[in-house]
Amino acid sequence: VKVSPEIKQGEWFDVETHQGHKFVAKTPDGEILKVFDVQAAPGDRQEFTVGERTKATFFNKMGQNIRLFWINSVTGRGIAVSDLIGGGASHTVYTSPGHKFAAYDENENQILEFTVTAHFGDHEEFYIQEL
Repeated sequence: VKVSPEIKQGEWFDVETHQGHKFVAKTPDGEILKVFDVQAAPGDRQEFTVGERTKATFFNKMGQNIRLFWINSVTGRGIAVSDLIGGGASHTVYTSPGHKFAAYDENENQILEFTVTAHFGDHEEFYIQEL
């Protein structure tokens, strides 16, 4: 059963589904690109990507531990994507262009916010340091 229109690079499609469902991404000619198995529990969100993901590396140049959060563009809420990152360390995430991230200190004070501008398949670096 076809569940979406043709999705071009950089576009996305949202569908409500259930754990255990299977989806197949195909080219317009019918070539199978990827098969996805839904593993998310009811109420949770699961994302799938066809093609290369964008990478973002965050370098902690501060003298304190930080934690990274992805900012949900719909709810505005942050979701932790790292454990504590010590000074001088870095953390890399796979993401998409336009995604927003925020760095917080151990006291949950926001230090900086970042928006990924790299294209699909590219790598972008962010530096977290004292202003």
